[in-house]
Amino acid sequence: MKNLKILFSVIVLAVFVISCSSDSDNSPKVKYQIAEIDNAITEIRYTKSNGDTQILSDWTEFAGTNGDSKTVSASDIPFNAELKITVNNTTPNTKTYTLVIYVDGEVADFTPMSVPPMAITTGVVDYIVEP
Repeated sequence: MKNLKILFSVIVLAVFVISCSSDSDNSPKVKYQIAEIDNAITEIRYTKSNGDTQILSDWTEFAGTNGDSKTVSASDIPFNAELKITVNNTTPNTKTYTLVIYVDGEVADFTPMSVPPMAITTGVVDYIVEP
């Protein structure tokens, strides 16, 4: 009987530890994506996990190993997710981009943008992550 109590206590403790560890990061994951990212993008701004704005003047810092996206955890809810880019199109052709915000893998909002030839344009998409 004593061994059964010890076994039961160990099982309860294991379940408690597992359930607590799975709750440690249940913050929504916010992914910012720029479709058709390229060197015409002169500035990228996005909301970091702590709510501050990250400003990048080199598009390759955003692209990194993920190709065209950055993912952050929304630490405080509501969380104002925002992605903003400035494009300097020095070509004779119109450039198109799509700015997308995903929350936990689902598209939350997106903004298509077109930049005429020889123009500078800013595009923005934002979404408030609610509980």
